[in-house]
Amino acid sequence: SGSITIIDSLLVAQYYVGLNPANVNLAVADVDCDDEIDIIDALLIAQFYVRLRSMFPCQDPPPPAYAGDDVYYVSLSGNDSNPGTESLPWRTIRKAGETVIPGNTVYIMAGTYNEKITFSQSGTAGNYISFRNYGNDTVVIDGSGLPGDHIMDFGNKAYIAVTGLELANNEISNGSALYINGGKFITLENNSIHHCEIGIQITSEILNVALENIDAD
Repeated sequence: SGSITIIDSLLVAQYYVGLNPANVNLAVADVDCDDEIDIIDALLIAQFYVRLRSMFPCQDPPPPAYAGDDVYYVSLSGNDSNPGTESLPWRTIRKAGETVIPGNTVYIMAGTYNEKITFSQSGTAGNYISFRNYGNDTVVIDGSGLPGDHIMDFGNKAYIAVTGLELANNEISNGSALYINGGKFITLENNSIHHCEIGIQITSEILNVALENIDAD
């Protein structure tokens, strides 16, 4: 007829199912011949596609990568196997540092976190990776008793902002609270540092490191 009708669709479906007729019970005789889709026609088509899917099951898609502009959370009551949401936060700041991508913000809830942190990647211009305290929470990152020289090691990463955190207890030789080695566009704001051998250690030429309201003891 030059156009596709419900009968045409069912005939094609019946042909393909005919490759393995045991998988579905579909008969053109059961379909009205008025070229209009009614409830019987719709149910037959639905039956066909459900059975066809059972013949060729689809795999679940992989979980999405962490997307820019997303917000994640860390809490002492969390777990690093969680998705990092506010209701299911991560347990460690280190997990966040190894996971997030440009544009992400990490809110850290109140408590003392005994850990040392590295960053797996940089942000980008206009898409900083940001770590900050949650609301007005007091967040202490305590480096005592841990291997490694620095509480927060930026290395040569760029476009990272740290706001509202307290870094403490890293009095080992050459131990620092914040370590930058070739990094650029690092913003440190409203942080406090105490009981560290070195507050902020910069070991090579840097570009645009902004310090604002840093309380170092």
